[in-house]
Amino acid sequence: MKMIEIPISASTASIPRRMRDVRVDRNGITCYDEEITRIIDYTYDYEITSPLAWTRATSALLDAIGAGIESITTSSELSQLVGPTFPSPDTIPNGFKLPGTNYQLDMVKGAFDMGAMIRYLNHNDAYLGAEWTHPSDNLGAILSTADVLSRVATSKDDQDSILTMRHVLIALIKAYEIQGCFQGKNAFNKAGLDDIILVKVASTAVVSWLMKLPKAQAKAAVSHAWIDGFYDVLFRGNTFDLPRPFGTSVIENVFFKVYTAESHGMTALEAALWVCTELKEKKLSTTDIKSIQVRTQEAAMVIMNKQGALHTPSERDHSLGYMIAITLLKNALPEAEDYQNTSSWSKDPRVEELRDKISIKEDTEFTKDFHNQDLRSLANAIKVTLNDDTELEEIVIHFPQGHARRRESLALVEQKAMRNFARKLSEGRIERILEISKSMEFFGMSVCEFVDLFVPDRDGDRDGDRE
Repeated sequence: MKMIEIPISASTASIPRRMRDVRVDRNGITCYDEEITRIIDYTYDYEITSPLAWTRATSALLDAIGAGIESITTSSELSQLVGPTFPSPDTIPNGFKLPGTNYQLDMVKGAFDMGAMIRYLNHNDAYLGAEWTHPSDNLGAILSTADVLSRVATSKDDQDSILTMRHVLIALIKAYEIQGCFQGKNAFNKAGLDDIILVKVASTAVVSWLMKLPKAQAKAAVSHAWIDGFYDVLFRGNTFDLPRPFGTSVIENVFFKVYTAESHGMTALEAALWVCTELKEKKLSTTDIKSIQVRTQEAAMVIMNKQGALHTPSERDHSLGYMIAITLLKNALPEAEDYQNTSSWSKDPRVEELRDKISIKEDTEFTKDFHNQDLRSLANAIKVTLNDDTELEEIVIHFPQGHARRRESLALVEQKAMRNFARKLSEGRIERILEISKSMEFFGMSVCEFVDLFVPDRDGDRDGDRE
């Protein structure tokens, strides 16, 4: 074989600049990318001092568990996913007690099941930016890990290793922040990526902290949650734009879904209720509607402007037309059951008739306000034209119930959680959960004690509690 020596200038001329900058034989270099170091330094070192962050973190925790219980009692498909894998028993010693069930699972299956329950009906919280995600997805990993570690420590009477609800809330706040900061100005969907990669990264960081791994191991774990060469392999050569240092902004501004609807369309549904009121005052019904014009944000246009037949629950709850139609027909906001294949609404011809009358277009000002980090608006506007060509006054709503700018939001979150808990738990148990979560005792409560409160009685009798 002949060796040919090529002059450096000639060889590098045809090599991309990125590759010319790469050095070889770097075995001695062990530093991590700046983003990974920032994530772990924040996770391990940042002290949370914001009272609002603690308050909203508690609300987020209860909301997510309630959403999980709602899912497990509403969706037959989900019921087939949760529980032990064969041949594991329904309960294992020191396993994670899956809320709303009598299962006690290994840490990994518990994390999967809890995460699936929280997310399944699209009824958990949301945070909006260039990417739109659901930060409470992280609670599957957080709650399962913390519960198992607490049970193991309790079984050994290792008081110093028992995790408390303060640990859970810290992990929750920081997971929310990591996920939210990365999604604020970085559109993963435009690179063909699912936003769940951020759940993997955020959960890995805070679970490493819960497990008391040294920083070096935590960085290694987070590096695996990404992928080798993420920028070049998956992100099309782009780099991250982080809008601010990590703090507590995400939990302070996270959006709670106080009723079952895709977040980008919620203000449209509230506007539709105003339309219902006006129709009633005029002694009219939906049959008197000729057309409905909707103005919305770009994000809603991308994911909610569905045309044609809707075959699945997820297609229905991501159809702005379907959601508006059933709100007008019910004169009430949608419930989780309204999106299911078994719902009468999914087969009601009146729904399709109204969908055909709805036209949706983007309002660029709404899109601008949606991306404004100081506003995070979710504006929608509805204008109805009647059969006689009379136009009703356009209804515009910028911030839906559950938004940080709506004063009543946290009270509505609590009411939603109570309704969902009532699907599996007794009134006395629910009162205990709410009482403890509002007290200073909550922060020092062991995780396993807290999780035990969400185990229903085996006999199905919600009128009695096990102590």
